[in-house]
Amino acid sequence: MTHFIAMMSFAVSLMHYCGMAGFHASLDSTATTPEGATLLDSMLQAYIFGTTILAAPLVALVLARQSADTEVDEAIATWSAEINDAVPYPGDRGQEATAELDTRRDVPRRPADPLRKGDVQVVPHERVRQPSLW
Repeated sequence: MTHFIAMMSFAVSLMHYCGMAGFHASLDSTATTPEGATLLDSMLQAYIFGTTILAAPLVALVLARQSADTEVDEAIATWSAEINDAVPYPGDRGQEATAELDTRRDVPRRPADPLRKGDVQVVPHERVRQPSLW
């Protein structure tokens, strides 16, 4: 495969060099600068138009109010307030979660059981399947 890639790379390079060897340009020192629109004159409007077309939706997305997310958040807050008979306050849930974590931290952990000889199964290397490269 690498021989084919090297051969094709050499062929492409050779074709480019053959094309350049066949090219001939003669410069006329008496020629004047051509008149008319320059590249900047013709492409500036297209650049401005394209930038505006691409930037407008991006700016609209960034500045848009995420109404669906806001409505869901308001519905959850209202539902929570109805259940708890309290005014929802975002900081309360953080304090509750911290209190739950603190109580879990006080529970002592028991050490893991040591492995027994019967828990480990040894597979002979003949039965281990090796992945194929091809």
